[in-house]
Amino acid sequence: MDNTQYISPRNIRGDASESKLIGSFLENKEIGQYVHESGIPFITISRQSSAGGHLLSQVLLSDMSRQNDPGGLFKDWHVFDRQLCETLAQNVQMHEAVKQLLREKYHSEFRDYMDSLFTGSSEKYMIHRMTCKVVHMLAAVGKVIIVCANACCITRGLKAGIHVRLVAPEARRMVWMMKRFGMNKIEAQEAIAEQDAAQKKFISKFFDRNVEDPLLYDAVWNTSRVEMHEISRAIIEMIRDRAGRVQREAS
Repeated sequence: MDNTQYISPRNIRGDASESKLIGSFLENKEIGQYVHESGIPFITISRQSSAGGHLLSQVLLSDMSRQNDPGGLFKDWHVFDRQLCETLAQNVQMHEAVKQLLREKYHSEFRDYMDSLFTGSSEKYMIHRMTCKVVHMLAAVGKVIIVCANACCITRGLKAGIHVRLVAPEARRMVWMMKRFGMNKIEAQEAIAEQDAAQKKFISKFFDRNVEDPLLYDAVWNTSRVEMHEISRAIIEMIRDRAGRVQREAS
């Protein structure tokens, strides 16, 4: 399922290749596309640990490339996860670039809202706050798939967002964790419990929401019963519908 290395919630880190990827994205994106009232479609993927979030993002990119797309709706999409967003938040050079974008593109209401969520002054709180702003900025630019549990809460005010959640039975997720990372049954169970608990605690603490609440999402899929390409096709149709809707509302 997920095609990234296992990252413990206690050990989030980035590297030079990730920084280069994000920097290239920021340089090449047409920031002028940003329109707060309507927006360009984006996707947030929340998932239980090892339920297939990263795999779905890659399937989506592949399926998008095969679309009959004269208008370019499915061109130049990018994938970001929590690790990449935290890398961006902590990289000094890109931090300044993002701060400039925030000054140019954000409304004061969002800044005030985010500042009210993270009132602490510790480094951890500052990283959380900047990461949330990065997620919101990426979503506002559009054509991004954000694999991050709290992205649906951060971007709730952007009309063009499509928010999905992936779930699967714990036994199936444990099997994948054991196979992918060479863990035994106890280690896989502990890793899954750690990730799921951290996700639930963060969203409850800072957004006062339950990550398992289906009303947070446009769709919830059980990846043990629904194939990734089937989910991908459904999301692509949702993107078409959402793009048409926000354009009609803006006109």
